[in-house]
Amino acid sequence: METWKRSQIREADYNPRVITDQSKKKLKEKMKAVGLLQPLVVNRRTCTLVSGHQRLASLDALERWKPDSGKDYELDVSVIDVDDATEKELNVFFNNPSAMGEWDLDKLAELNLTDGIDFGDMGFEQYDVDMLFDGDSRFSQLFVDDEEIAKTGDALQKVKDARKQGK
Repeated sequence: METWKRSQIREADYNPRVITDQSKKKLKEKMKAVGLLQPLVVNRRTCTLVSGHQRLASLDALERWKPDSGKDYELDVSVIDVDDATEKELNVFFNNPSAMGEWDLDKLAELNLTDGIDFGDMGFEQYDVDMLFDGDSRFSQLFVDDEEIAKTGDALQKVKDARKQGK
């Protein structure tokens, strides 16, 4: 682990990882609340970011950092020393779901049901929960937006009323 200035770190232009706006927002909000809990990985030989592009983008937004802005910040990074081919291999490996574990669904459900930890706060979307738990009714209403349901119901009622009046 070393402390580096943000301006020293180059983002990998070959990085194939992408993130949706919604996921980016979730990540930024979680980092705003708890900070950077997992260090970024940088290759000493190239000063290239190997792992943590999305987290670094969130940090940049929180720190209001832009290249050549003259404003810089420091962060702790995990430093490796590898050749270019290994750097690229690791860039993909660190984010490859096939190289990571799977969920113990009983423990995941227990975190929600017993400990009261919200699936949304753990970063899940409703479709994730539906896929993981195969539509288990205990989790089917976790992400319901009551306000959205009310708006939709009101809109449907207006359509029904208009039809009755022949409009």
